[in-house]
This record gives sequence, C-alpha cells and structure tokens, in this order.
Amino acid sequence: MRDPEMFKFDVRVRERMLRGGRITVDEVNGLLQSLPDVESECEDVLLAQPALDLAAAAAAPARQVAVSPVPALSEAEEGQDDESPTDDEAEA
Repeated sequence: MRDPEMFKFDVRVRERMLRGGRITVDEVNGLLQSLPDVESECEDVLLAQPALDLAAAAAAPARQVAVSPVPALSEAEEGQDDESPTDDEAEA
C-alpha cells in the first residue's frame, strides 16, 4: 500500500482493528463512501471456477479415501498412565 495508514482498513485485518478499537465503523463507512465509482471503467472477466461450480462438482466422480483402523488398546496399555518421563527428565 502506498499509504501505510490505510493498512488498518485492509479487509484482511479490518475486523481485528475494529475489535481492538484502532478504527471505528463510522471511519470504515466514511472511507467506503469516499471511494470513487469506477464501475464504468471495469471489464467483466469470465474464468472457470470449478470449486464454485456445484453442477460440475456433482458430476465429478467421488474420491475414495483409504482410512486405517485405529488399533485397539490391549489391557496392559489401558492401565498405563501417560505420565512417563520425557527424554529431558530421564537424562536429569
């Protein structure tokens, strides 16, 4: 950004700045109202966005995922506490 002061209005950090009290809703609204209307200078760009195309996602084959079963604990393991010494404690 050319103006570092404008960083606090960046949409990626705006919510955090509002929660922290560094900016107010009125300041954000004022900035948005002051922006020039450049819609007439814009051009539509059509790009395929498969993640947003629900029809294409529904037609795509389902992905299979292999899942390993979780091994059951033996009776000996069930009774053990998780408070075994760490490597650092064992060396001391």
